[in-house]
Amino acid sequence: MTTPSALPAEVTGVLDRYFTAELSTHARDHTPVTVPVAPLWLPERGQILVTTGIGVPHKAFRARRDPRVALLYSNPVASGLDDPPAVLVQGNASVSEIVTWDDELARQFHKVWTAQPKGVGADPITKRLFWWYYMRLEIHIRPVRIRWWPGRDMTAAPHEEVLL
Repeated sequence: MTTPSALPAEVTGVLDRYFTAELSTHARDHTPVTVPVAPLWLPERGQILVTTGIGVPHKAFRARRDPRVALLYSNPVASGLDDPPAVLVQGNASVSEIVTWDDELARQFHKVWTAQPKGVGADPITKRLFWWYYMRLEIHIRPVRIRWWPGRDMTAAPHEEVLL
């Protein structure tokens, strides 16, 4: 068992540098529901932040109902990493009430807008029309187990760390 701060550099590099991951939650009938998200690694908290808009809160509702979630980091596009591993994070989620703005949300939007400067909010008209987009639900994920596959070769046995 280890702590998030003691994870190998190849894993923390993925958590820090990837722009997207696939979040899996459970539907009412326990089937997995997987959607793309823009995660933000918060090493000082040992948690991962994902958000959802109040207009499409389904992943937050599912995480509240069953906090067991998983994030798969499998696509290194734009990460700047050379041959990184695929990383699977299994953890427990906690969901905030509606957040209009805080420091973590500002960090997440900065990361996304740095990668996609022409995204939502790129111009004043978009900001005015999509004001509701900035009202978010924060989903903080506390990793419990992390598995990774060097070279993203998921046919091989993964390395694994169980976290405290």
